[in-house]
Amino acid sequence: MTRLSLAIPSKGRLKEKSEAWLASAGFPVTQIGGERGYQAEIEGLGDVEMRLLSAREIAQGLVDGSLHAGVTGEDLLHDLAPTGESDFEVLKRLGFGGADVIVAVPQAWVDVDTMSDLEAAGAAFRKAHHRRLRVATK
Repeated sequence: MTRLSLAIPSKGRLKEKSEAWLASAGFPVTQIGGERGYQAEIEGLGDVEMRLLSAREIAQGLVDGSLHAGVTGEDLLHDLAPTGESDFEVLKRLGFGGADVIVAVPQAWVDVDTMSDLEAAGAAFRKAHHRRLRVATK
């Protein structure tokens, strides 16, 4: 029988909130190998392979099937899934991974002042170049 592979973020606020969420559900996480270890365990659940990875590695593992479940950003899933939402299923939105979204355009784009203007510019670009406007992310 294959062990369930579960991953949570390996550091930072998302790790802390993921561990707190699991503990509140009765599944306290213990990190193996100290603060620098990348494996963990949930007491009483020996059939679960618990891994500590970056949010991006978790999203990639969920999309490619090397992980069964994980806590990661939905934005990363959308970025990495080749065919969209058919590559993954969001079981629960935990509500603790919020991010600030900042949209910036070059100063030369004098006609783009609102998101509607940007949408129109993107549509015009797609019509002219037969591809979507590329968006840079962190």
